[in-house]
Amino acid sequence: MPSPRALLIMLAIILLIVSPFVVFFLPLIYILTFFDTPEQIVAHPNTKNYIYAFSACAIIIVAIILAAIRQNKSMIALSVTLGLAGCALFFTSIFGYTYIGTVELPPLSRSYECA
Repeated sequence: MPSPRALLIMLAIILLIVSPFVVFFLPLIYILTFFDTPEQIVAHPNTKNYIYAFSACAIIIVAIILAAIRQNKSMIALSVTLGLAGCALFFTSIFGYTYIGTVELPPLSRSYECA
């Protein structure tokens, strides 16, 4: 059975490989899942969402590496705190979006003429 240090390093490497896909697809999947309605014209995540998701992945990977380097109580507490902060940052990365639907657009019934 591999040591906990080796398991944590393998988990950090796997997250490092998978994180670009998570960073790119998480905000898109959230918007397509919860905001896809017939009235929707455009729903697009803001750039901040991608920055928050990237930062969250980086924080979680650093937390796992810190837990692998030194395995004492204070370092484990720090890595758990960083992991929870990364999860909270992931949660905030889904909130900003641009939504344009037919409800917000004015009707095009008037004809505007140039004088």
